[in-house]
Amino acid sequence: GDTLLLCSDGLSEYVEHQSIASQVAQEDLNVVVDGFIEHANSAGGRDNITAIVIRSEASSEVSDVVVSLADDVQIQIDAIGSVPAFADLPLGQISRALSHCQVVSYAEGEKVFAPGDRWSALTIVLDGAFSLSADASDGRTLRSGDYLGASAVLADRMTSSTVHAATAGRLLLLDSKAFERLSRERPWLGVALLTRIGRQLALDLDKAQRQSTGRDALVSSESF
Repeated sequence: GDTLLLCSDGLSEYVEHQSIASQVAQEDLNVVVDGFIEHANSAGGRDNITAIVIRSEASSEVSDVVVSLADDVQIQIDAIGSVPAFADLPLGQISRALSHCQVVSYAEGEKVFAPGDRWSALTIVLDGAFSLSADASDGRTLRSGDYLGASAVLADRMTSSTVHAATAGRLLLLDSKAFERLSRERPWLGVALLTRIGRQLALDLDKAQRQSTGRDALVSSESF
């Protein structure tokens, strides 16, 4: 059911991303191509315009599987995009990061980690509900898009809380070794993520300092 547009910059310079979906939705592929070329010409047409449109077809059974897989990928994209380090990154960069993540399923009541465990992964809830508690009287529920341990991709951390599956659910994990591989393979992406993680840690430190002392962390050298 997917439709793929391959084109030269004589077309891509004139087509807004949002307008592609409505154009390729037309049934006749010749009309689709002609429409793109006409649009580029009317917008200026300063360069050669080449376009190929390909549409895949499959049985309903195969289509259902593909749609299910596509929906799951979108869930992963939305979940990792909720983490400040990945927010607003281009889809290509998010896809590269996702290729280094693993999805782990948990049954209801199953423990993820407990105080004193070593944990080395950015942990993002894909679906289901997970309970986070620092002690018996304190707890909150983590749902799709909530995350823990952004700094754990840099080094193993000793956990101080308990997390377990309140319902059956799945977590998306990017551990420190996978992050290291990603950074070696795509240094520019690794630098971008490290910069974002560092910025978020600085903001978190500042917030914690204000909450504990009422003063900004950058005002006092004692906070370092």
